[in-house]
Amino acid sequence: MKNELIVFKKEAGLWLESLEREQALFCVNNITKILAFAEKNKAFFQGCGLYIVGSSLKNNQEFNDIDVVLVGLDFRAIVAYDKIFLMDPKTLIEKEVLVEPRLFSILKGDKDDPEVIKPVTQCSDADDEYNWEAYGRMGLEYNGILYDYNIEECAWEALNLIGYCSYHAKSSPLMQDLNESFSSEKNDGLDTSWFNDPFENYSFGPKMSFLVYRFSIGINTDLPTVHAKLQDIKPIDFCIHTENLQLEEWKRYQQALNLSYVMLKEWPQKSNVRKIITDLEYPSFIDPNGVNRVRPDLQWMPMYKPKKAIKIIDI
Repeated sequence: MKNELIVFKKEAGLWLESLEREQALFCVNNITKILAFAEKNKAFFQGCGLYIVGSSLKNNQEFNDIDVVLVGLDFRAIVAYDKIFLMDPKTLIEKEVLVEPRLFSILKGDKDDPEVIKPVTQCSDADDEYNWEAYGRMGLEYNGILYDYNIEECAWEALNLIGYCSYHAKSSPLMQDLNESFSSEKNDGLDTSWFNDPFENYSFGPKMSFLVYRFSIGINTDLPTVHAKLQDIKPIDFCIHTENLQLEEWKRYQQALNLSYVMLKEWPQKSNVRKIITDLEYPSFIDPNGVNRVRPDLQWMPMYKPKKAIKIIDI
């Protein structure tokens, strides 16, 4: 694809013409890298689309970055996860992330004997708004037994069960390869912090921002011009849409939210089944059919709450 001529549709061409020359060259250079990566991974990109969104579409230079979004990849091609991320109770019990409730104690002071506190599940009179100790121990119910989060052993990873499980997801090998396609010795402006956080937020609710992987493509010295004013070129905010939406459904939501977009490339859909990397089931907040946006699910909240606030004792 390196020697192929890239032809954009009229709307995309007009958008490029609205940019400063160096900015347009920078965009074309990096869009080319995305298209080249897609060419090497055709099976994943069937039915996908690449679009410009955001403030750079307003035909002026008052924007902070160029927003490029890749839409249509299957969730299970983007995110690598395990049964812990899915909050599978059996797995969590086997790994001793969930344990049966037990007595624990809190020291009241240097000269006082520790106070023994009942298990969370044995308390009564709900009032847990300020009950941080109990909150950290909230767990799940499995086979009729209420289990606590093993905060004594797992607190170094996360202070609650939801946090512990959410850390067991990361970018898939496909996404890591995509990231590497932008990397070079000359390019030190690439933000790779997204590797550790697949979700910017869970985006529950139709008016929330979409769930995406996001990383910034900064200026690099292999820009194909010697006249570029590097300090004036805005970075590309490259987003990989992560809500499992089919392409037409994403467009429908964009229109419903009155969010404009310009198409750079759409790949034909040759199969009704999108290529995936893992055979694990989708997490509960993802629509397997690719029609609905991410949605709140009680699985991502504790299945039970203590019925009485545990007394907080100053040390």
